[in-house]
Amino acid sequence: IYKFQNLKSLILENCIFLYDNYQSFSDFQQNNSLEHLTINSCIDPLHFFSSIEFYKNLKVLNIENNILYKISKRIVIDVHDLPKLKKISLNSGNFTIIHIKFGEKNTELRELELPACNLPENSFYNISCNMHILNGIRSFSYFKNNLSLYDLYCVSFMNNCNFFDISCCIFHDCRFSDIFTVNKTYKISELYIFGLNLNNPDIFAIRNLKLLTHICISIDLIPSSAIYLFKYKYFERLQSLDLSNNEPTININEESDLEEETTVVKEVEENA
Repeated sequence: IYKFQNLKSLILENCIFLYDNYQSFSDFQQNNSLEHLTINSCIDPLHFFSSIEFYKNLKVLNIENNILYKISKRIVIDVHDLPKLKKISLNSGNFTIIHIKFGEKNTELRELELPACNLPENSFYNISCNMHILNGIRSFSYFKNNLSLYDLYCVSFMNNCNFFDISCCIFHDCRFSDIFTVNKTYKISELYIFGLNLNNPDIFAIRNLKLLTHICISIDLIPSSAIYLFKYKYFERLQSLDLSNNEPTININEESDLEEETTVVKEVEENA
């Protein structure tokens, strides 16, 4: 593989790495043309993980559902010296990503996806991502991880983010509304927060997202007093609403649809 000096994209899927001695990787690391690297459902690809920092022109990095048997299950992903990186997507598989090294050169980063990694609280804070870099993020997925107040402090700098997913996260001594500071305007248009227990302060925070057009929530986890805050004037901004407790997806495109949705909410209030 390393003889392809102009290789732009490399996808490793369902591969098994058999040898402990990866001499060829020292040559492959000299290939600076690689822009897209995907390592998916592989066994023991640690040497590819450790070589990521050498691909200076890398723009997209996907690491999903890999398995480590022969070596440590606690690894470090180093992207701090990759100035062209635009997207990083990590799903840890059976190992633990203990640290992701970002740096001041990662100013082009726009998509950050760390879903279902079961990361403990303070993990996002410990990434030590530059606040200027966080401000440039347009798509953020942190599905099914743990969050602390320190993590939310870092997340609050993503005020230019359009796609935002923290569904099924566990909050430790903090709540959803702690993300949003009063002196910032957030550009979130798609919000995924199903599996979260929301209270009145959280609903007020959602209402202040002026550009929101799509939301996915678990309406059965919202108390009736908070459901009441979802009124007609709020729904008129939405284009779609996903209810994760097996309710149908509702598209709000016309006034008739809006009136029907308002009726649905009133029925929910009465039943609650």
